[in-house]
Amino acid sequence: MSRTFVVGLDGASWLLADPWIESGELPNLEALRETGTWGESRSCLPPVTFPNWKCYSAGKNPGGLGVYWFERVDLAAGRIDVMNGGDFRSAELWDYLNDAGQTVGVVNMPTMYPPRAIDGFVVCGGPDAVEGEYRSIDSGYTHPPELEARLERTYDYRVHPNPLLSSNSERGEEVDEILRLIETRFRVAVDLFEEEDLDLVHVTLFYLNVLQHFFWDDEPTRRAWAIVDEWLGRIADLEDTNLIVMSDHGCAPTRAEFYV
Repeated sequence: MSRTFVVGLDGASWLLADPWIESGELPNLEALRETGTWGESRSCLPPVTFPNWKCYSAGKNPGGLGVYWFERVDLAAGRIDVMNGGDFRSAELWDYLNDAGQTVGVVNMPTMYPPRAIDGFVVCGGPDAVEGEYRSIDSGYTHPPELEARLERTYDYRVHPNPLLSSNSERGEEVDEILRLIETRFRVAVDLFEEEDLDLVHVTLFYLNVLQHFFWDDEPTRRAWAIVDEWLGRIADLEDTNLIVMSDHGCAPTRAEFYV
């Protein structure tokens, strides 16, 4: 029976990828388009990371989920609450697969913190995986809980990069750490996929979109897409494995900003 490996590219856009495919910089993605099926998809509105990854896994739009944004504004209480996975009450792809007797691994997908039990494993990631200071979390991000120690020991795994990228003038260790974490997500997902003989693995690369926000099509983003392309080639070579590459929303260059 065929297995499935899903690579989720947060904020991926053919506007970025097409020129690099044409110039020969993304040969594996080009090969996938030539031998498989591809196209453009329409994102749910609002076209943002949170809640659109859950729209994919739960098969509902934001109205069906009751979550519309990273935050919920309570005007009556004068409070802004940060949303997380606990604010969703819908069965997901992994639940249906588990019910059918199949095992699943989920790596770094936003909307899944705090982690919950599935038949397989969950490694949380994305903007909702926070405790205290924004984008700061050192523990409590995996199911089963003991997986966390293995990830840190074997892969030096981190949910968020340190130092955190905060401006497009930071092109040194801030970018290097994001690129390292992109590699790490892939290594973890592929290793556990093979070692545990899972039926499906989904890995999300949230910080790919962060690089695009800061650099668009400049060198740091090109380096990240080159890493993605290399791993797509490796995954495509796995035996008896279907490869799906998808995104939660697109992106485009900023043309103008309007201040009210």
